[in-house]
Amino acid sequence: MSLNLIKLYQKQSSWYKGTTTGVPVGICFHDTGCNNNTLKRYVQPNDDDVNRAEMLAKIGTNYNKNDWNHKAVSAGVNAWIGLLADGSIATVQAGPWDYRPWGVGSGRNGSLNGDKRDPKTPFWIQFEICEDNRKSKTYFEKAYNEAIGLSAYLCKMYGFDPHGTVSYKGKTVPVITCHRESAALGLGSGHSDVLDWFPLYGKSMDDVRNDIAAAIENASTTEPKNPEETTPPTPTPTPPVTQVDGTIRVGSLVSIKPGSKYYSGSTIPNWVLKLNWYVYSAPEGSDRVVINESEDRTHKIMSPIHRDSLTVVGATSTEGSTTTTPETTGYKVKILNGALNIRQGPGTNYPIVDVIRDRGVYTIVETKGTWGKLKSGKGWISLGYCQKL
Repeated sequence: MSLNLIKLYQKQSSWYKGTTTGVPVGICFHDTGCNNNTLKRYVQPNDDDVNRAEMLAKIGTNYNKNDWNHKAVSAGVNAWIGLLADGSIATVQAGPWDYRPWGVGSGRNGSLNGDKRDPKTPFWIQFEICEDNRKSKTYFEKAYNEAIGLSAYLCKMYGFDPHGTVSYKGKTVPVITCHRESAALGLGSGHSDVLDWFPLYGKSMDDVRNDIAAAIENASTTEPKNPEETTPPTPTPTPPVTQVDGTIRVGSLVSIKPGSKYYSGSTIPNWVLKLNWYVYSAPEGSDRVVINESEDRTHKIMSPIHRDSLTVVGATSTEGSTTTTPETTGYKVKILNGALNIRQGPGTNYPIVDVIRDRGVYTIVETKGTWGKLKSGKGWISLGYCQKL
């Protein structure tokens, strides 16, 4: 299943500026319910994007200025699916996948948007499909296939089981769901999407789950590059660890014990269980370990799992290691992102302690992989969103 994924964070929106992060545990489908299937209706580049002209040519210009990349719009989702200016179908990623969406609203039992007060809150990644007049089978099939491709990509990245369920707020919620189903569970507002559109072309949510499951094996996990991202500084790796002593470290090659589940409690697909994986993150004293790249370097899934579900099967990989030699004199970086998270440690598994919004110059005193420690001691930032001076 093909996927045309474009990363264009909607940084001027109230959602992007005001949401918090959480732990994705599933995917929720939406459709716009409006007779306008163009991405430009909802998505526009930021005023200060370095490639604004290029993005406008690709997406199209919204002359009515009623897109969602404005402070006045108090809603937001992780991605949009619709037509580009040339009439081809595409997905625009509007924000990081771990940013809680403001999409499904709330019901009597809560919301699939998660809890803004808890940075470890479970939530469902959400995307909108730009709907047409519901009379074009050709457009529906293009949009549907793009949605399946996006969902397979996310399932492979996070280790979601398309046929799985999550116990949430006292309810059993499908990993793959839609706004209509969430409303029926009391976990969303009273909307009918996507079950007011998909059945017109013979598709139920069970069909959606089956089609995603069939597409996962061939799904890519390569992330598109944000137009504002620069290549992070190349770290100086520490000497490779050659011993295999059973201790799980960053870069260790591990196998997954049969019957194990992901840290979220969802089922691990068989194809993941059969492979060996390199450890991306393994904080000392924590039961939460993140595996990312397969031994043959063909898959990247970035999935949390319990430490006791893993067995070390190979020496620590030099490529997998993210530890670097601290720079004693430090160096300065220019922040390129309008909202860059400061985390407690060098990885997205660490909690956010603050956000840098001034695009200023900061001093880095230690580097670990693509993460830099701030001289102030406040925490770590991703160097992929910085320019080394």
